Amino acid sequence: MCNTYSAGNFYPEIIKMVEVQDAITEIYGKENCHKIVEGFSNGVYHHINQGDIEDLIFGLVENNYDVEWTIYGIGGNGKYPIEIRSFGPLFWIAAQEFDSIEYFKTFDDALECAESTYETKA
Repeated sequence: MCNTYSAGNFYPEIIKMVEVQDAITEIYGKENCHKIVEGFSNGVYHHINQGDIEDLIFGLVENNYDVEWTIYGIGGNGKYPIEIRSFGPLFWIAAQEFDSIEYFKTFDDALECAESTYETKA
């Protein structure tokens, strides 16, 4: 069984990333960025829409990830790529025509889950 986490578990770490703070500053300004970072770091939100910030973070994660490793699964139509992706402190699995499997704290956890979840040998 894979030990996964929701994206929300990583927000306090992700919010500290420079590229995330740059995106927040671009939309909300530098002063509000400081308040938003503080809020997500300690759970006290200062007149911000938490959902909007979570959507911004999720968009950055989904559009600015790195592919750490690719293995190949075997399916009815042959081989297909299974990517281990990362953004900051989180890792996840992306396999063609499958939903992403939550998030992992380490690359090794994500790889182990991918290898045990998908048929990777002919």
